Amino acid sequence: MLLWLFACSTPTPPPLIEARGGGAGYWPPHSATAVTGAIELGFDGLEVDLVMTRDEALLLWPDPWLSVEGCTHTDGSPLAEPFLIQNLDLHYLSEEIRCGGSPDPAYPNALVVAEAPMSFSQLLGELREGEAFHQRIHLHIQQRPGLTPGAERFAEATLQRWLDADLPQELHISADRGPVIEAFEASARRLGFDVQTTLRLDPERPSDTTSVGEAVWGELGRSLGTTDPLALAVASRADGIGLAWSTVDRQLVDRAIAEGLQVQIGAIEDPRILAQLERWPLDSVLADYPGDAAW
Repeated sequence: MLLWLFACSTPTPPPLIEARGGGAGYWPPHSATAVTGAIELGFDGLEVDLVMTRDEALLLWPDPWLSVEGCTHTDGSPLAEPFLIQNLDLHYLSEEIRCGGSPDPAYPNALVVAEAPMSFSQLLGELREGEAFHQRIHLHIQQRPGLTPGAERFAEATLQRWLDADLPQELHISADRGPVIEAFEASARRLGFDVQTTLRLDPERPSDTTSVGEAVWGELGRSLGTTDPLALAVASRADGIGLAWSTVDRQLVDRAIAEGLQVQIGAIEDPRILAQLERWPLDSVLADYPGDAAW
């Protein structure tokens, strides 16, 4: 009987391995080079961040501003100060700005390439060209009050352009603010589109563990009236929850699954951690070195 039960049990499939920023350990994250490389290598998923310009173009970039450390003018001269992307138009960014041309100490073996920030339209074109790449496209929305346009504008622009592109890949949306998830869910319903969403709660664990609830989940907790990360995801109507490896434990993962939430963990740099996560009941893992996954 025991042998029969063992033979008939369904093993947990390993999580999808998504290339964070296209694979931050290999090339400048969120860049055209990273996107092209991730598509050619055929990772389970491609995760990139999105911001919005003054002329409402969507841009692959991890912050609402251009950093003086990571970007220069086209002639190589440094930026005088960080530039808010919502104050710049796409033409200026394409013609006058180059990013990724300086080595990143966190990724000493990554390719160094100075290039213009990649637009969402360019990403859609690359996906159309790479017809064999049918994996997940994960867009992390960098919407922040006062620094970017509103969540509704992000949602309408992103989803409409995705639908117009009519691509075969699966679309996944994540954000670290509940109102952004709510805006995408509402926009998707208006468009008759079922989009998968994840509320990402992945700050670093504070040194004072007695204040974990306030320090880690503070802003979201105050806005939604709770410091329970699972309650935050449920309140935002997200399909899943994203957690940092430094703040997660198996009990929290099991609780999330019991609540009907998919679980994503990231970002992971160490392949030894990837090996540990293979048998966890996760939806996906964000990895800086996605090629290190052994499954």
